[in-house]
Amino acid sequence: MQRLALFDLDNTLIDRQAAFREWAEEFVTDRGLDDKALTWLIATDAHMPGPRGPFFTAVRDEFALTQAAEDLWQQYRQRVPELVSCRAEDLDALRQLRSAGWRIGIVTNGRTDNQQGKIRRTRLDVLVDAALLENRCRCLLAALLLDRGATGEAAELVRRVRATGNDLVRRYAEQLAEEYELLS
Repeated sequence: MQRLALFDLDNTLIDRQAAFREWAEEFVTDRGLDDKALTWLIATDAHMPGPRGPFFTAVRDEFALTQAAEDLWQQYRQRVPELVSCRAEDLDALRQLRSAGWRIGIVTNGRTDNQQGKIRRTRLDVLVDAALLENRCRCLLAALLLDRGATGEAAELVRRVRATGNDLVRRYAEQLAEEYELLS
């Protein structure tokens, strides 16, 4: 029997909090803000998990920035994959699992391009067999639900993918919606 180990990405295989702190320090320095701003960013991040849009709206408002929240978010999404790292001992543990015959997968949420950037940057892509990213999982689940006649649940998943997926995943969601005549 094939053995499979599945891992979360953020704060399991990579230290997302350390990458966020480094980003926050750069953000504060680049804008000439003080230590209170850094403390606010870290505390607010900890209390606002999930989609980053509301977080960057709060950042813009807190620091009275003229830059659009969407632009702040895009800059963050571009920079954070460059800041993430994996601990050497975790990479060694993954190598040991592989050499012992285990298949390894990553199951993660977040924007597909951002998560893929983190996986590539940390070289996890050469150690794992697959990465299941949130919107791709939603599409697969939607297809399974549609196959079983659960169109309401599938339509909600497709709606989410349309709102947040990359072009490839969004096209697949559109095909599902068209094929099964799902309402927008």
